[in-house]
Amino acid sequence: MQVYTFKILLISSQIELVREIEILSNATVAHLGYSVLASVDASGSHLFNIQNKGSRFEFIYDNMDIFDTNKCYYNPALYTLEELDLSVNDELSMEYDYGAYFQFNIKLISISEMKKGTHSHYPYIIKGIGKKLDEENHFEDLTDEDKKEIRLDAYNYLLKGDIRELKGGYEQHIVNNKKTKLIFNDILEQKYEVNEKDWKLFRNKLIDWQENFIEKTIEKYKELLNKNIKASKKFWELDKLIKKDKKQSGIMVYDIRRSNMVNEIIELIQEKAIKVDDLEEFSDELKIYINNIVRYLK
Repeated sequence: MQVYTFKILLISSQIELVREIEILSNATVAHLGYSVLASVDASGSHLFNIQNKGSRFEFIYDNMDIFDTNKCYYNPALYTLEELDLSVNDELSMEYDYGAYFQFNIKLISISEMKKGTHSHYPYIIKGIGKKLDEENHFEDLTDEDKKEIRLDAYNYLLKGDIRELKGGYEQHIVNNKKTKLIFNDILEQKYEVNEKDWKLFRNKLIDWQENFIEKTIEKYKELLNKNIKASKKFWELDKLIKKDKKQSGIMVYDIRRSNMVNEIIELIQEKAIKVDDLEEFSDELKIYINNIVRYLK
């Protein structure tokens, strides 16, 4: 496992607010967000998103306006930092509190191997300038003392507990708990406009595709139930499978929108709920586009 060291800089203020944080590569994108907020003593009472290589990671809750389409991943707690395929000097951005618009630049400044037995040490602040993110007064009432280097021992003593509190707050009402494959490719830079005929056909086909996939899934459950094992083990294994399968598009689509149709088709193909051949009735333009993405993902 690797240790990523990020330099975090608040860029939406004239006040210098800087942190350098060490965090493990298997930490989630959400955990990085919590670490940033906890390190600057933010309340965590506002939404945030993290953006990388054109992709946006953001928690989506009920009745929220949904931002762009193909490049928005609706649950940053499902994706790890190592999945982002980062290199030293790569930069991410983070927005917090869309009304006040606090914006952070997050730059990866080093990657090192984690020493054995040090897992619980991370995340850890190794440098800090500026006491906190002043959400109420927007830095108007800060003293010179508030702008100096922070006491690392005090901040690190509270850091992990604050992260746990933030995690509980942000993750208790998540709408979408289904992971999609991260795609960073020139194909998706070209905005694909789904035509009305393909959109109507997709909605009609989806019902049958899901019904067929659910039938296959039930056969998998039958195999489990017929095993010569304890009933309690069958029950909990079945519960685990159902929770996992409910996240698949072949079972349930959480976000049926025209702008998300291509993503859902790709997921259905990856889940083996459908094959590329099942798109025969769709337009040639859509089939070519889907085929290009499928070839890239192999």
